[in-house]
Amino acid sequence: MSHEQRADCLERDYAYVKVIKEKIQSLASDYAAKEFSNWLTIQKVKLKPTFSFPATITPSENAPAISKSLYVTEAGVNSLEARTIRGVAELENVVWWTRNLERGKGFAINGFLNHYPDFVVLTESKNIVVIETKGDDRDNSDSKDKLRLGKIWESQANQIAHETGYRYHYMMAFDNSKIDGANTIGEVLKLIESL
Repeated sequence: MSHEQRADCLERDYAYVKVIKEKIQSLASDYAAKEFSNWLTIQKVKLKPTFSFPATITPSENAPAISKSLYVTEAGVNSLEARTIRGVAELENVVWWTRNLERGKGFAINGFLNHYPDFVVLTESKNIVVIETKGDDRDNSDSKDKLRLGKIWESQANQIAHETGYRYHYMMAFDNSKIDGANTIGEVLKLIESL
């Protein structure tokens, strides 16, 4: 660094720390995704059906009463999530839905990142649908990674589906704007209705 650059760095140390930290996180995330992909290829990582829902939950914030919920009271939802899950609950083939609990308490898709999708849905024909909702008000910087990991989970889960008797689906539902491979909420509802 030149004398001026060193002086600027010392004067605006917070800005430099932020840029350096973001770069390190980006490199670490890229490395983790690459290694996870390699481990899947050599079968160092395998999916095991071990998650089960607890008999009861006590959410810190309650969702509005929506039919077909798995529990008496579900965890809180934002307006987009409420609109999405009301649409799901209105589908005739849906047996139940539940709001996935936050980190450490709910269903997680573990891989090159830990992803806790918003909802889990069961249809009459034994399809388990995991839904991640995305509002247009969010920056959604991690949406591509979550979608990629969700689709890997779907593929891996369906390879062992004969052990459980269920078929597994991962869907990312955007309010309006969507990324490649994702759907709008309306499209997700139509897909679930046909499962």
